[in-house]
Amino acid sequence: ETRSPIKNIINTKFLWESRKDPIVPVLVNPFLIKIPVPFNSNQNERLIINTGGIEDVYSLENDSLSMAIDLNQEKYGSINIRSSVANENLMIELFRGDNIIKSQNVSDSILLNWLDPGNYNIRVFIDENKNGFWDSGTITPSKSSEKIKIYPEVIKVRPNWEMDITIT
Repeated sequence: ETRSPIKNIINTKFLWESRKDPIVPVLVNPFLIKIPVPFNSNQNERLIINTGGIEDVYSLENDSLSMAIDLNQEKYGSINIRSSVANENLMIELFRGDNIIKSQNVSDSILLNWLDPGNYNIRVFIDENKNGFWDSGTITPSKSSEKIKIYPEVIKVRPNWEMDITIT
């Protein structure tokens, strides 16, 4: 995730340290890049993003980045969230403390993988203006905030465990 909107990504600047597999990063939204992992691995891999692989709207480029990624699925948990609310603008946010871990539009269900073990909370809201964020109300002009509902239970994610949750 980035703080300034991404304008361009250059695939050839993304590579795995120990593999020749090409990386085709996906710009999910102006602030988030998804790196698909098209191989099965149960070990650590190192992702390298060379200088200039990411350019923001201000024409600033990233410095060289290198990050270790643990791909051992047994160390992580999953949450399968089903919604009984039929609304194309329904957003689900998974958060831990004050940090939003995942925010995604969902029509009927969503599977959240690769979650570190620990306690999480969920909130849902109808994204009326379809901007992907919860909007508070305003006094002038008078506009109500987007309605938000917090799932009442703390969700305990365990390693190598999938939980099913239904939001009503």
